[in-house]
Amino acid sequence: MTAVELFFSNDTQHTLTRHGVAALLEGAAHALTLEKPVAVDVAITGEKTIQNLNKFWRGKNTVTDVLSFSSVEQKRGAPLFVTPPDDVLRLGQIVICPTYVYKQARRNNEDKQKALETAIVHGFLHLLGYNHERGGNDEEVMMALQKNIISHAH
Repeated sequence: MTAVELFFSNDTQHTLTRHGVAALLEGAAHALTLEKPVAVDVAITGEKTIQNLNKFWRGKNTVTDVLSFSSVEQKRGAPLFVTPPDDVLRLGQIVICPTYVYKQARRNNEDKQKALETAIVHGFLHLLGYNHERGGNDEEVMMALQKNIISHAH
């Protein structure tokens, strides 16, 4: 199985654990058959923080469920210019707002835990270069991968 090095922070009262996120990302890396180990930073935060980040980085003054900040900014499948000496690809940061994820889940009549896992996987896929906002069949590909990963997480 591919190794996922996880840096985890939680500045909320939410009980999401480092172990649970690590297991989910390991499963995702395995399902995607990643060839090299990766490092990911996952930050669990509240609505005000994620709204401020969304406004600053995306120009959208709204709360959102997940933001991804890539440290490699590559097109899917493109080689990196420099491979780190330890061969661990540092993908970037995923910021999750569980409060907002749960609000969306209630509104859509979805399971809260599954919605949270979906948001984390969604952010991970963005860090790997998948982007549903590009058009074409990118959205179909990304959503199919996301669904497959979540279905294998249970």
